[in-house]
Amino acid sequence: MNIHRIVICLILGIGLWANQTVAQKGTLETIQIYSPALESNLIGDRATRSFGVYLPPSYNSSRWRYPVVLLLHGFGFGSGSLGDSAGRYDVLMNSGIPESILVFPDGSSRFGGSQYLSSEVGGDYATHITREIVAYVDSAYRTIPHRESRGIYGHSMGGFGSLKLALSHPEVLSVVVGDAGSYDLGFEQYRRAIRRAIPIALESDWDTLGDIFDFDPPRRDFLAYAAGTIPNPDNPPFFVDVPFVVVDGEIQEPTPGAWDRAWDRVVEHDVIREVERYVERPHRLNFIGFFHGLNDSGFDGGTVVEQARILDRKLTEMGIEHTYIEHTGTHSSKVREALPLMLPHLRTLPSGVPDIDQLSPGSLTALAGQPRDLNDLRITFAAPLEQGRLSIDASALGDRAEISFQRTSATEQAGSESITPIYNGRFFLPIVLETDSGDAYVAHRLQVDVFPAQDAVLFANDLGPTWSLDANRRVVPTPAAHDNRPGLALLSSGSWRVAFETDQPVHLFGYEGLRFAFHPANFALPEDRDPRLQVGTANLLEKIDLNLQQWQTVELTIEELGIPTLVPLQTLRFTGNLEGTFYLSDIRLVAQKPPANPGSTAVLEDYDSATPADISLNQNYPNPFNSSTVIRFALAQAQHIDLTIYNLAGQQVVTLLEGMRSPGQYAITWDGRDAHERALASGLYLYQLKAGDQVEMRKLLLLR
Repeated sequence: MNIHRIVICLILGIGLWANQTVAQKGTLETIQIYSPALESNLIGDRATRSFGVYLPPSYNSSRWRYPVVLLLHGFGFGSGSLGDSAGRYDVLMNSGIPESILVFPDGSSRFGGSQYLSSEVGGDYATHITREIVAYVDSAYRTIPHRESRGIYGHSMGGFGSLKLALSHPEVLSVVVGDAGSYDLGFEQYRRAIRRAIPIALESDWDTLGDIFDFDPPRRDFLAYAAGTIPNPDNPPFFVDVPFVVVDGEIQEPTPGAWDRAWDRVVEHDVIREVERYVERPHRLNFIGFFHGLNDSGFDGGTVVEQARILDRKLTEMGIEHTYIEHTGTHSSKVREALPLMLPHLRTLPSGVPDIDQLSPGSLTALAGQPRDLNDLRITFAAPLEQGRLSIDASALGDRAEISFQRTSATEQAGSESITPIYNGRFFLPIVLETDSGDAYVAHRLQVDVFPAQDAVLFANDLGPTWSLDANRRVVPTPAAHDNRPGLALLSSGSWRVAFETDQPVHLFGYEGLRFAFHPANFALPEDRDPRLQVGTANLLEKIDLNLQQWQTVELTIEELGIPTLVPLQTLRFTGNLEGTFYLSDIRLVAQKPPANPGSTAVLEDYDSATPADISLNQNYPNPFNSSTVIRFALAQAQHIDLTIYNLAGQQVVTLLEGMRSPGQYAITWDGRDAHERALASGLYLYQLKAGDQVEMRKLLLLR
């Protein structure tokens, strides 16, 4: 049995990578339904419930069907805590992971939260979520109504609820990720906290119940758990079967050990005990994962990291494959990190249709405005594809919405046309399967990196097309030649600003940075403040010599400019407080040279004689990747190096390079296989470069 035990301190930043342009936006709807499963609860909670539904960016412009993920909120909150806006999920859905419909159920109750348990006291939340909500969403939206295409995530109370529901209903769900939950209700520290809280909780009534929520989490947890696990309809006002009596005005146990026996009945309903029942069920979850923060305050033991470690040990002991990630954070939600981890495990095709086994190459590069032939594109299915028609939707590139494939065998189809992208950027083109029934599914996504065909000129002999100037009253920008070179003269006094603006925003993907020429014709330093001269957030005084009376070329990376790569550039500002006359010339965003598409399987080493300034490890390209990716690094001096891939458990997967290497720049292609040539599963991996005493590490994402 393969166990993925991820027990490292991970600074989470999964799923987002540079230069991704959010081209489309999703929508968020609020749905209200009446729940027969909740209608007869004894504590008077409403049976009419609202829940949110997030529709991914392509939903309203396509005919495709989508997987579904339920997202469960924490204690004291409602469905809006995770489903407050569509924007928080749009970047993820445009980043190459499978687009999915997200559903935000309401698990709130008069006790502050239901713990997503089921009883006559609080209501049947398991039926409400896994039957009523699932059935409604399947009937109202274009879902893939099958357990293999349905997952669940939850934070805090939802962390408990998501694992509890997934383990008890694997016939409905196939993927689960819990986050910062309580899993072992018998955990001694938590048991003691609950014991201390019970007397005060039972002294309350409905009028004073709200007061205890503000001060003591175990008291509210006690009532919520007890309502869902040891209900007693004959014991108002809270209807929980807790054996306490009033003696001389104090709440006491009627017999020694009575409370322990009652709480043991509660413990029987926790996640640890649910694991034991899960192994007896006929269905198996395709993915079990959970996150926990090392600095989670714990709520008197309720969510301390040891709770997650107990669950990790239990799953390992039972031989159940799972993924456990410890991070350095606290109790905050990691939903943005969880979704990229779980969505690749949800099936995007209907039952009976084979999965894509290989997409070769896994990504393409192209130039804006120039045709890119697709004849080298091959799609191989795991079994013969007996029905349906395959195509690529290239509309995001400004090209056609449908480019067909040619069938070359029962299991393979190949590209036979070309695409001509209009825009530069990183795009994930849907590979769409339309079945004989008329339904359409996104079988895979092809990453296409479109580079600009030429530099974007802001100013050369004159302002570039679409660009204009805006300046404050302390500077006068005037086109004027200097030293026989066309330029822009800046006649400044005091604190000044010159902004280059465009009505056609420039996507920054594919540009190395900004390059321009600067000439300090004459100037005066400010007397009452430090001198300042910058473009964006870059300090030009570190790049130029004001005493050198000649044209000087300045090159700045996008990072040095401080421009967010996810946001198209509309304005570029030069600012300063130097007085006098300065000249700017040949201002442009410099286009990168597109890298060659990496091979599909070969591992090749390439040496470049250019000597780097220091050890460096670049982000792999492409990322995420399917069949292969290139890892580049540089050495400043000859030394022994080790370039190794690890899984998130810190286990070595494969060593790509080892031994002495000369100074220079290197590139290695990795095909996503381990040291035994076995194809690895989708997920996050780490690659580490050790060179002498220096170590650098980065993350990469493999999507099969």
